[in-house]
Amino acid sequence: MNWKSRRIFLPLVAVALAAMLWSLQRFEQEGIVAGVDTDRPPRYLVDNATLDRFDETGTHVLHGTATHIEYYDDESGRAKDLDATTFADEQSSWNVTAPSAWLPAGSKRFLLEGAVVARGKWPDNGLPVTLRTTQVWVDPTTHTLSTDADLAVDSDGRNGTATGLQADWLARRFELLHNVKMRYDQRR
Repeated sequence: MNWKSRRIFLPLVAVALAAMLWSLQRFEQEGIVAGVDTDRPPRYLVDNATLDRFDETGTHVLHGTATHIEYYDDESGRAKDLDATTFADEQSSWNVTAPSAWLPAGSKRFLLEGAVVARGKWPDNGLPVTLRTTQVWVDPTTHTLSTDADLAVDSDGRNGTATGLQADWLARRFELLHNVKMRYDQRR
């Protein structure tokens, strides 16, 4: 490279580097998900909480407990050690537990995260089933449990794995969505 080319090339490289650094910094700032702002203190802190939810008709649809809840001005929240039971009837109720839960700002549904365990019953035979996964959305308004994550299925007579779940506890519907692999044990 001759002297004239270097005089033009080096400032262009410097400008390109500065633009790249500026855009990376801006990308990191914009990549932050809206919701709980960890720099801001919560509006409410509650320890050893009991939660109950009723639908528009006054029917009890959800009961839960948590060891700690943080609630923020934007209507988002976090909970620790959540244990929630959905109400319908004995055949279609679910109990879900998780070490943490997140309520997005302005949302009615919440996300259970960590070692999530959901206990319910198969809709076809009423036998107990336990699901283990890393996250489950609970929506008391639509009476649904759902996830796109991988999950393990454990019950008497059948065990397996799947990716994704959609369950409606009022409609007694429970679907494993993708990559379902089930092993059936026959009793003699």
